[in-house]
Amino acid sequence: MEIKALVFDLEGTLYNSRELANEWRVQVFKLLKEKTGRSEEDILKEFLKITEELRGQGFRRPPVSMIVEKVGITREEFYKAIDSVDAKKFLKPDPELKQALEHMKKRWKLAMLTNLSRKSTLNIIEALGLEPEIFNPLITASEMEKGKPDPEPFKKIIEDLDLEPSSILMVGDSVSSDLAPAKKLGMKTALVSEKESSPLADIKVKNIVELKEILENK
Repeated sequence: MEIKALVFDLEGTLYNSRELANEWRVQVFKLLKEKTGRSEEDILKEFLKITEELRGQGFRRPPVSMIVEKVGITREEFYKAIDSVDAKKFLKPDPELKQALEHMKKRWKLAMLTNLSRKSTLNIIEALGLEPEIFNPLITASEMEKGKPDPEPFKKIIEDLDLEPSSILMVGDSVSSDLAPAKKLGMKTALVSEKESSPLADIKVKNIVELKEILENK
């Protein structure tokens, strides 16, 4: 079936910033130290242990939101910590990304599905020089009871787009959190990665600009 809509993940898909991710970790660790009295070394060991456990369950890069639930931070506390970080200090406008998305918007519906809060999502979108309105619907953790890879947010975005799943392309950098759950619901999938590949990916690209070129030539 012809693709009618593209659903984008945010972190690792539209941008990559180790500096921003590190600052999020600093804020989460700071919260944990204040709440539990544990040392940063102990907290790091616990994070690594849980990360390995989740990798054993098939999560190559486990969402941080899944990890923190296991170390004693509530969902609200976690998002409050990362929302305190100003993405504009770590990201800059990306004219090529903006141009690619605007071109795709002329042909397909564009949507976003992210495990970040609405506040952080809008902050990042603006830092990249994009208009939030380009993504409709835009579903964040603030509108979800359960985040990816749970099927609920994928079902919601399919419902909001009012399209057959097979006409929707899920675009993400995580096989376990983006592609696998989308594929189970019948969506098409595009993996954004420099190195990783997967049989679950209908399309494999290095970035969004390359995705635009491939889709326009189909």
